[in-house]
Formats: sequence, structure tokens, C-alpha cells
Amino acid sequence: MLEQLITIDDRTDDTDYHERIRREIRESNQAEDDRKFTPAEIKNAIDELKNKKAPGENGITGVIYKRVYKLLPSFTYTIYTVCLQAGCFPKRWMRATIIPIIKPGKEKIQDVSKYRLIRLIKVSGKVPEKLLINRVMQHFYSNNLMKPNQYGFTPRKSTTDVTLEVKEYIEEGFRQGHITIFKRRSTGGIRRSMVAEYTTRPKNTLLPEKFYNLTRSYFSDRTATLHINSIQIERDITKG
Repeated sequence: MLEQLITIDDRTDDTDYHERIRREIRESNQAEDDRKFTPAEIKNAIDELKNKKAPGENGITGVIYKRVYKLLPSFTYTIYTVCLQAGCFPKRWMRATIIPIIKPGKEKIQDVSKYRLIRLIKVSGKVPEKLLINRVMQHFYSNNLMKPNQYGFTPRKSTTDVTLEVKEYIEEGFRQGHITIFKRRSTGGIRRSMVAEYTTRPKNTLLPEKFYNLTRSYFSDRTATLHINSIQIERDITKG
């Protein structure tokens, strides 16, 4: 079941182009380093955790993590600072728990497409996600690197906007007799995009070295565990 719900990045049909991409994402982007995370940044990221969100596999909720931070602020700050300095996103934070929920009206369908997957991760891993997003978006906006068709994490844009654009794109394809196919992107392709789009730009507009390394680590070695009653099935995530 998990094999059908979570596709893999199959390397058996890689071309020379794909091999080059995989090689290049392992290399440094040779950009300058940015400043460290500040205590205020980390506190704000923790304060933004949702108290009622379902927790990851360790059962620690947002409200519990906030209490831990109040007791051990220096220890918590050190953890995230070291992650940035080492360019390492701990693997245990990238282990997602997958809960399949049957979509309304599809209870009798005998197909895995009837499930909607709920992905739960540890709240400790949500904090560096927020830190990365904030810094990356700040970098992109300050260097005018945002694409006009970027919708995610973009102020004054929503899923409605992208849905309407996709609708128009598909309709135009129909008018021209084309078939529109959407494909999940491999995590390697995402990592490559962080550098490929900007290699011809001045060095000071590249994503800072340590942030690039931490983001690259974030997209590597991710796993998901499907829980159904007493059964647990684990699978690597290389797409989506």
C-alpha cells in the first residue's frame, strides 16, 4: 500500500543529465556564510507552534515543547545553532508518521486512492523548518529572486490563485489538442534548483553556504512510517 501511495525516485532510467544533477547537488555552492540564528528567531519559531496540532511519533505537542524551551532556552538555542553550523538536519526529525484517512464518499472504493495521507513530524523538527523558510524567503525577496509564478509562502497569494492558473493552463492545452500531465518532483531536483537558478548571478545573491547545506540535508534521507492498527511499514521519501 505504501509503495503505491509514496512513489520513489527511480534511478534506473537516469540519463547523463540526471547523473550530472545528482553529482552537482552534492557539491558546495561556494557562497558566503550568513549570520547565525538569533535567540529571538528561535523563540519566535517556537512561539508559532500550534498547541493543538497532532504530534509526531514521540507524542510531544507544541504546548509541551514550549514549556521545555522555557526551562532550557540556552540548550534549545544551542541545538539549532549547531544544526546550522554543521549544515545537518537530524534524521530523527525527518521521520514522518503517515496516518491514512478515508476520503468522504469513498469508503467502499477498493483502491488506495481513497486515502488522504496525514503526515505528522516531531515539533522539534518544525522549528528549523520555520527558521529555514523565514531566512530563505528573506534572502529571495531582498535579492529580487522570486518568480512571478511562485505561490507557496508568498504574501497575498493563495491556493485559489494557483488553482485558477492551472485551470487556465489545462484549458489552453485542451484547445490546442494537448494532454496535461503533472509529475511529482524528486527531492534531488529540488535541491538542484536551489543552485541552478542562480549560478549565473553574483556570488552575493546565492543562498548562504550554511543555509544551503542545511536545506540540502533537509531534503536527504527522509523516511515515512505508515501506521495501520498494529502494523508499521517504513519507506524512504525521494519524491513529493
